[in-house]
Amino acid sequence: MKYEVKKIFEDLEAWLDHCREELIEFNPADLYKSKAYKDWKNKQDFLARKARRESKGNSNYRPSST
Repeated sequence: MKYEVKKIFEDLEAWLDHCREELIEFNPADLYKSKAYKDWKNKQDFLARKARRESKGNSNYRPSST
């Protein structure tokens, strides 16, 4: 299977799981278009970047103290 097709199905499955957990209406046609999907995807991307940064043990990273 082509990478692009596989990615679409993986994204659909992840979005469906999120919709089930948060009781959000799931419409496959809205994938990549809906505001709820974009917000969720941005949060997932942020968490992935944060995990990579923390796993590297980046000494330049200093969490903000409030």
